[in-house]
Amino acid sequence: MPVAREWIDAHAPVMAAAAERETEALVAISSPSADAEAAERMVALVAALAPADARIERIACSTAEHAPDVVVSVDGDGAKRILLVGHLDTVVSHDAFLPPRRVGHKLVGAGTDDMKGGVALALGALRALVGRREVGEASLLLVNDEEWRTGDFAHVARFKGFDACLCFEAGERSAEGDDAVVVRRKAAGTVKLTAHGRAAHSGSAPEQGINALLALAEAAQIVGSLSSPDGPQRLTAVPTIISSGEAINVVPAAGELICDVRA
Repeated sequence: MPVAREWIDAHAPVMAAAAERETEALVAISSPSADAEAAERMVALVAALAPADARIERIACSTAEHAPDVVVSVDGDGAKRILLVGHLDTVVSHDAFLPPRRVGHKLVGAGTDDMKGGVALALGALRALVGRREVGEASLLLVNDEEWRTGDFAHVARFKGFDACLCFEAGERSAEGDDAVVVRRKAAGTVKLTAHGRAAHSGSAPEQGINALLALAEAAQIVGSLSSPDGPQRLTAVPTIISSGEAINVVPAAGELICDVRA
């Protein structure tokens, strides 16, 4: 551990100094999910900030119609393989984009915490790993669909067998309220409920219909009631999208409810 501590002490100030400038540059690019052109601008900046001898590889994104993800890798003579993980997309639309600005000692802007500041630190960590005698491969995987992905993650097989995986997304607080290192993450799942009812005219014969929308609304209430973010599992169960009905005067015959569930 003393050797590792010395290595961290030597590289941490360099990483921190570069992270401020690089975070500001990353945040200056508006990159909402599903905007392939914006994603390409982010990837180009990442490539420019990567170690000089790094390999830059584009691999298909887990979500269709998104820009390919990017893998930045450096090789060494050791046996260990380390994966660093992050994402380049944000939940903030172009219309709501907030360019970076400094407020005291803080940098404020769209995606600063989620997670362009983490991307800057991951790039710094990758540069610091160059030349480590234990490292055979260190790769930084940056995806373009983290905020909107609802399907399977496409890269599990590619990185299976790596010795360590570190995600650089921020968000943890200590008991005293200070910034802290995230040592674990909740798993996330998307729950889709489909309802099938029977259509009927809502004015002349509503009793002949079976209202799918009402069934989904009841299901949404049940899902929401299960949420317990302060409980032992820190469960959050949140209905997020509901769609049903095709006309204002027809009892909805079908519909779908989507919920975000994490624990």
